[in-house]
Parts: sequence; structure tokens; C-alpha cells
Amino acid sequence: MGLINVGGDFIKLVYLIMLIPVPQAQADSTLRFSYGSHYGPPYMVKVMKDGDKKAIGGLLYELGLEIARRLGVKPEFAEVPRKRLARWLLNGKVHAYCERNPLWVDEADQLLWSDPVYQSSDIYLVRQDYPEP
Repeated sequence: MGLINVGGDFIKLVYLIMLIPVPQAQADSTLRFSYGSHYGPPYMVKVMKDGDKKAIGGLLYELGLEIARRLGVKPEFAEVPRKRLARWLLNGKVHAYCERNPLWVDEADQLLWSDPVYQSSDIYLVRQDYPEP
């Protein structure tokens, strides 16, 4: 569980991300993290249970567990369709979402955005003997 052992500065930054939702989350003792259906390992590991997808692991899952533990609230994880994300955040159906860019959200000016928490790179892999065009 690498995220649990991450330095204090990282966790402090994550607390800053959560400043606005925390009072609402603490009122019902639950902090609801959201994630996209497109998330897969290593960010989110999901399984089907009783006909629904259930988050069971991954980097974002571990991050959510640690934030909730330190805030003394129960974590919940909900898969949110991309087009509903801003509305769910604004109406309090979920409290936090990671891996989003303000340029991708119409309501970006109504949401609190953190500084980047980590960097990620997507790269292409091909066979070494792949024929050139």
C-alpha cells in the first residue's frame, strides 16, 4: 500500500483538495469518492458484485481510503458517468473526483481545483519487430 506511506506533504495537499466537501461529508460521516467507468488498473480495480461494479483497489481507491481514515469518516466509492460528474459534485451526490482537467468540464468555474497531485504518462507500446510502414 504505497500511498499510505507517502510523505506528509502529499497528504496535506490532498487535505487541501477536500476542504470544501469535508463539512458535508462529516455531517453524515461518509466521504463519497467518484471515479469514471473508464478507470482501470492501476488507478481503480473493480469487480462485479450483485450486478454492480464495486471498487476494491487501485491507487485512487487507496488514496480515498487514506483520506477518509485521516478525516475519521467512512469512504464510499461511486462510478460516475463523465457527463454527470460536475452535476453530482455540485449537488453533493459525491464529494471528490480525481483525474480530471478543468478544460474538460463546462462548470469548471463552479468547482474547487487542486494543484496536480501526481503526474501520469500514457505511452504506446509496440512489438520490437513491428514492420515499418
